[in-house]
Amino acid sequence: AQRFYTDLLGWRVRGPVGAAGVALGSGRAPLELVLVTADVDAGPRDEASVGPARIGLRIGDGPADLVALRGALESAGVPIDGVTDDGLIHTLHVRDPDGTQLALYVEAVDPDVWRRRHDLLHVPPRPFET
Repeated sequence: AQRFYTDLLGWRVRGPVGAAGVALGSGRAPLELVLVTADVDAGPRDEASVGPARIGLRIGDGPADLVALRGALESAGVPIDGVTDDGLIHTLHVRDPDGTQLALYVEAVDPDVWRRRHDLLHVPPRPFET
């Protein structure tokens, strides 16, 4: 999972967390993701009770960044679960190596549109054509 976030998404290692974890940072926001190695005797992951249901991560500044990331993910053999365009953001839906669902997105419109066009907040997603 660490290589997924660092090699494909461009996150940086910020440092260790205890004996079995590592903190990663995207550089885009003051947030960190901490990956912790599970005990080798741990049973199968119960997706309903362990970890977040989905994480949304802004991965770039526009549609070209999303297209480039999609190519890198596909080249690395990462399955794309879906790609959507809701009028405000374009999103790639994937899972990291641990199975966590990720919504990797870029803003598709000028940020001022968010303030002027409140009606766009309720536009249903549609497929994103690349």
